[in-house]
Parts: sequence; C-alpha cells; structure tokens
Amino acid sequence: MTLQEIVDQLPKLSVAERRALRRAVQRSLEGAEPTPEERAEAIRQLEGMAEPEIPYPPEWDWKEDYIDYLVKKYS
Repeated sequence: MTLQEIVDQLPKLSVAERRALRRAVQRSLEGAEPTPEERAEAIRQLEGMAEPEIPYPPEWDWKEDYIDYLVKKYS
C-alpha cells in the first residue's frame, strides 16, 4: 500500500482505528535517527525562541555579570 492510498483511507477509519494507527506509526519511529534535513528543519523552527521580547539596554555588560556569577559560584 502506498502512502497516498493510506492517506485516502484515513477518513474511512474509525477514531479508535486512527488512534491505533498513530500508536503503531509512533512505535515504528521510536529509535529512528532523524535525517539531516529533519534536524535542520527542527533547528530552523527553534530560531528566535530564546530572543528577548525587548532589546537589552546598551549599557548592560553581560560579560561582567557572567564573570561575577562565576566568581561567586566557584569561590
């Protein structure tokens, strides 16, 4: 059965059958290594998520804050 045939048959399945199919597909994918294209796409989707909503003030020196943090942590 081809992918298109499976997709065409989906509306004919009951909800329970579709859920069972989803679980079977999920089990078959467990442990499968993502392709480089899939990894790249996942990274592209994450871009910008960690950026602050407002810009940092120009006078903020994160390097000094980080050095202070490390000094306090390891002293």
